[in-house]
This record gives sequence, C-alpha cells and structure tokens, in this order.
Amino acid sequence: LGIAWDGDADRCFFIDDTGEFVDGDFLTALLAELVLEKEPGSDILYDVRASRAVPDIVAAAGGTAHMGRVGHAFMKQAMKEIGGAFAGEVSGHYYFRGFYNADSGTIPALLVLEKLSVEGKRLSDLVGSYRAKYFISGEVNSTVDDAPARIAEIEERYGSIDGATVTHVDGVSVDFEDWHFNVRSSNTEPLLRLCLESLVSYADMEAKRDEVLGIIRS
Repeated sequence: LGIAWDGDADRCFFIDDTGEFVDGDFLTALLAELVLEKEPGSDILYDVRASRAVPDIVAAAGGTAHMGRVGHAFMKQAMKEIGGAFAGEVSGHYYFRGFYNADSGTIPALLVLEKLSVEGKRLSDLVGSYRAKYFISGEVNSTVDDAPARIAEIEERYGSIDGATVTHVDGVSVDFEDWHFNVRSSNTEPLLRLCLESLVSYADMEAKRDEVLGIIRS
C-alpha cells in the first residue's frame, strides 16, 4: 500500500497493493461508504467529473448523493448548504463535516487504513468491483481558442440524441444510460477538460472519448 500527499497535505492519493493508482472517483466512493457506516443516511457531495460509482455506492449505502461544481470554494460552500457529512473531488480533495467542512489529507488515510485493518482486506479488493464496472477516462485536457463555442457545439451534437440528459452544473454534462461525460473550461488556462465514463467496456470508453475529443480539437 502506498499513500502520498501533496505539498500542503490537503490532498491524499493511494497506490494499491498491485502497484496501481487508485482513481479519485473510486476513493470518493469508498470514503463515502465508510462515512455512511459511521453517519447513516447522510448527504454526500461529489463533483461533476466523477464516476457513477459515487452516486451508486452512496445510494446503496443509504445516503443521498449531490453533484457539485469543481473547486475548493464551491465544495466547501455546498457542504455548508446541504449539511453534507462528506465531499470528494476526483483531484484528491476530500472534505469532512467533522473537520469544519474543510479538506484533509490525513483523515482519508486513517479511514482507509482502518477499513483495511478491520476487514483484513487489500485495497485492490475494496476497489476491484469499481474497476470492473466503471470505465473512466480520467481528465483529458485540450488547448482551444474558443472554449464556449466548442462547448456549445458538443452540447448541440450530443444533447439532441434520444435518451440524452443535459445539465450545466459546471460546464456541460451529457448523460446516457450506459455512458456520460462532462466538458468544462479551466478556470486558469485556455483549456477544455473532458471526463468520460462508459459502463460497457474500456474499449467503448476509449472510442467515445476519442469521438468527443475529435470535436473539441477540430
């Protein structure tokens, strides 16, 4: 097991026993489940980039999942507004009501270590079911000249497809039954950021990712 922190220790990252990086989406789902064991029925917040593993696990554990905007300031404010017990961002920021709604790199490490110790399992065991069902692209960045125009083009292209659900919590998110994606502008750079997930297969995720990237980078 490997645990790493960023320079100011407000983010936490895990490498499992097989040497594989554990995506922040899956850590958010795992931590949400652990928090709900201690605080049943709580509200849980996650960001627009996250895998459907998060709301699925939260619902299965008896909690209520809320999608929020990416960013420290937005997450803390949303935590306060909904009275959430926990919030997670795929970037490795994890927020706790018992820690003044602030993010901590230490609390996630302790919670995961507690889970591994109590259940006698490996981290790869805990996240293996997520990896087998949810195929995620990670965040893919593209430099563009006119981000709003690209976002509008993507929404027009995919939002008109039967079965599509379009939301604008942060950028544009388009959801279908077995895949979804979010495209949003960077707050600091001339970039569009894409996160996409398929529930079909890794190959399906790659194909759909490349298709959306083709529009972004055209």
